[in-house]
Amino acid sequence: MSRFGRSGQPENRESFSLLVLNVSFRTTADDLFPLFDRYGKVLDIYIPRDHRTGDPRGFAFVRYNYEDEAQDAIDGLDGMRFDGRALMVQFAKYGPNAEKIHRGRITEENPKPRGRCRSRSPRRRRRRRPAAGARRPSRPRRPPSPPRRHRVWRRIRCCHV
Repeated sequence: MSRFGRSGQPENRESFSLLVLNVSFRTTADDLFPLFDRYGKVLDIYIPRDHRTGDPRGFAFVRYNYEDEAQDAIDGLDGMRFDGRALMVQFAKYGPNAEKIHRGRITEENPKPRGRCRSRSPRRRRRRRPAAGARRPSRPRRPPSPPRRHRVWRRIRCCHV
């Protein structure tokens, strides 16, 4: 959790957030604090957790008041080994242009192409659910078709005399 109880995006837009990737799952905010505090006054350390299991997700956010302090932390700590792992430290990005993070690593999301599908199969159409209270007019049902009889191909033996 956060060193100061914060969750999510920072309220103060004047601060500078760093994204710390490849953080060990047993690392806490108290472990990271002395590491980052030597580069400037740390406002907050936030380690996101999985909402189902409660386990850390493998990355953290560290906030500084000044950009030069944040840049010094990036220069000093990027690539440093901590708790058995090489940390990756960079400026955090918020909003729609932010990179997706999965298990402590940035993943590239390939958007699905919006062009034609290469499949030759007919597309399935989604059925729309009728509005509440609306009834669909009933269609007359046709009688069931008789069962199909499959042809059995028999091999005919010819005898040559």
